[in-house]
Amino acid sequence: GFGILKKEEHDAILTNVSDIYDKDPLNPRDHYEAPPVKRVKAIYGINLETEVGAVYKRRRAIAVSKNKVRSMHKLDLYAKLGPAGGLDGFELEKGVLMETRDTPQMIDGPTKFTSSVMRRSGDGTVPYYSLQFCRTWERQCVVSISELDGAEHRAILADKRFHKILTEYVTMEGDG
Repeated sequence: GFGILKKEEHDAILTNVSDIYDKDPLNPRDHYEAPPVKRVKAIYGINLETEVGAVYKRRRAIAVSKNKVRSMHKLDLYAKLGPAGGLDGFELEKGVLMETRDTPQMIDGPTKFTSSVMRRSGDGTVPYYSLQFCRTWERQCVVSISELDGAEHRAILADKRFHKILTEYVTMEGDG
C-alpha cells in the first residue's frame, strides 16, 4: 500500500499516517475489531448509484519534465460489460463502474456461516459493502442498523427519517 506513496514522494501523507493513525490507541485502521462500546447504531442511506470501481487502459509513459512522468494509465471511456461478465446489477459508463439498487450484495453476519445475499447499493458516496460492514461486529457488541432508501451520504443529515430514528434511539423510545 505505501510503496507508491514513497515512490511518488508523498512524504506529508506518510507522515500523517504515522503521526495520526499509527499512534491512535483505538487503532482506526483495524476495522475488524468493534469500537470499545457496548452498542453501535448505524443509520445510512441505500439504493443510490455508487461508484465502486473503474476500468483503465494503459498508455505509453511520457516524460513531461526531468522529474515528472505522465500517468501510464487512463480511464477507458469505451469499456463495456460483457453479457457473461458476472457483473449482474452493475452499470459501466465512461469507464466508471457503479453499483445499483439491483446489485447483489453479500450481507455479512456475525460469522462466516451467517451471510445472505440481498440487492442493494450504497449512498451515492460509500459502497454498500462498506456501509454494512459493522454487521461483522455483532459478536463483540450489540449492532442495530437502519437503512434509509434513497438517502444520500451528506443529505441524510437533513432527512426527517434520520432525525426520527436518531431521536428514538438516544431517548430509547424505539426498540433500538
